[in-house]
Amino acid sequence: GLHKEPRFEAFCESNGGQPAMFDDTCYVLPCDTALQAAACAFTLNHDIVKRFLRSISFKDAKRPITKKVLERVNFLKAAERIDADVAREGVAAILKSLGLEIVLPEEFSLADAVVGQPLASVERRSRAKRQAVLFAPLTPVGGDR
Repeated sequence: GLHKEPRFEAFCESNGGQPAMFDDTCYVLPCDTALQAAACAFTLNHDIVKRFLRSISFKDAKRPITKKVLERVNFLKAAERIDADVAREGVAAILKSLGLEIVLPEEFSLADAVVGQPLASVERRSRAKRQAVLFAPLTPVGGDR
């Protein structure tokens, strides 16, 4: 919110069950799965969305990225414009940074992932493994404070 250039991060419960804490400069987008969180973070950090955010926000404002600005992002339209191979690699890298080794199939769809459509390869994982991700919110974290 306070930062001129937003950065969106995927978080999931991983500190031995400790909840994540966010301050009032963050926006949280709760997701059902780590895959959905990674897909949303990748989409929001993509140049297509960043250019859109710059075009609709006021860079001189105290909080250039507001809830109203973020609500204008159409995840499906953005996801459909992003190259599938680039999306698959980017989402896989975010999942890996969360400590999850999930191989995304060739037919991976970023648009399906941002709306929470499960992948067959993810669904085959044990129920306990999937429930380990209780929430995976996104938060913009800026450069200089």
